[in-house]
Amino acid sequence: MGKINAPDLADAVVNRLSSFKTNITTPPNQEVSFTAFSQIIMNVLSTLETSKREMVQTFLSSATPVKPQAAGTRYDPRLKRSQPQEEESKKRQREATPPSDEEPDEMFEDEPEPEPVPKQEAPVVQKEFVLKTKQLDKQERQFLVDMGWERILGAEKDLEREGKQFLRIALLTRMVSQREEKSQWYNDLLHHIRSDFKSRYELALQWLTTEYTKNSQDVERYSNLLHNIIEMARGLGPEDFLIRDLACQCPKVTNYCLRVVCEYIEDDSRITTGLVTLRDLIMRREPIRQDCLNYLLEYTTHDSMFMNSITNSYS
Repeated sequence: MGKINAPDLADAVVNRLSSFKTNITTPPNQEVSFTAFSQIIMNVLSTLETSKREMVQTFLSSATPVKPQAAGTRYDPRLKRSQPQEEESKKRQREATPPSDEEPDEMFEDEPEPEPVPKQEAPVVQKEFVLKTKQLDKQERQFLVDMGWERILGAEKDLEREGKQFLRIALLTRMVSQREEKSQWYNDLLHHIRSDFKSRYELALQWLTTEYTKNSQDVERYSNLLHNIIEMARGLGPEDFLIRDLACQCPKVTNYCLRVVCEYIEDDSRITTGLVTLRDLIMRREPIRQDCLNYLLEYTTHDSMFMNSITNSYS
């Protein structure tokens, strides 16, 4: 027996089935039973030629049973010929009508979107940070330090406007307390205070306190600084009581300070300032109270009647 010619066989079976279609009566919405379908196949085979009947029987005996599909699907043999024609007509229709923005093209509707390819980040290489600096010599370091000192010394108004004047005072006094008395910083700060002593009195008093605490063993250094500041106060007017504040608030009252107070008492234009200062020292500075009382006793027995009367009024 020759090879089965599939198109001829399909044509023969379809034609015979269509001729027996009128002999089949089935209720609506129900499939043809297996017995009725077998009867149709037998009737079709009986009408075929002998060679084609043998071909059909051989094909049916060797074919693998397939699950029956509903009519009108792509497995329906009656639609095999019409599918290429329908696809061709759809293709022509798509070519004739350009795709619009509102209606997407059908050929792209069912296509799955490509999965995004994950980005591969380059490995991070951590390098140890190495700070490359130039080693400064002694002269360059001293130049930078001097520039910082001058900048702090000249930033009085800026820091006073910001309310940070106390930080500037503490920084200046600590820096100059580490230098010698003959150094440029020491002289710069003295000149800075002398130029406006009344407004920079707090700086002078803080400098005295820093020198007394940092250089407590060097009494002469503190005494020299107090001597310079007292001379600044003596340059003020006779009615200025800043010398009294300095004597009462300085860390330690030296003999030179008491001698200046006595000079104020002996000066007719400053006698009031001197006696007020002596009285406050007796009341506030207990370590020198006895010395101040002795000075006051001497002035109460002074030869001058004017001195005696004023001293008695303050005693």
